[in-house]
Amino acid sequence: MDERRQAVRLSESLRITYKLANQKSRHQIASVIDDISGVGLKFPSIQKLQPGMVLQLWINFGRTIVPAVAEVAWIKERKDARFPHTMGIKFTKIDPLGLKKIVAYIRNRTEKGKTSGLEIVD
Repeated sequence: MDERRQAVRLSESLRITYKLANQKSRHQIASVIDDISGVGLKFPSIQKLQPGMVLQLWINFGRTIVPAVAEVAWIKERKDARFPHTMGIKFTKIDPLGLKKIVAYIRNRTEKGKTSGLEIVD
């Protein structure tokens, strides 16, 4: 039985930093989100991670940083020397206020007419 939910995904360029959740180092890798929804996001990466790996990440909304824990759902190769991989991740742990911030951001962007980057995904 397919239990995937549909979610509104917004193509947006928000900054993100991340590291492997089990990594003791404070070193974080920076990237820019390709798209985001209330269940996860997609971004280019310099690292080739594997599906199932767990990340600690920080999504930058300007004055607000939303921390989350997420799992790599898939990874694809890209033809970009700077960021040779694209990752899709799904949130596994996120503060309810952080999730509200993401959903409100998507709603606000779509209400203001920025719908060209909007799609329903499952």
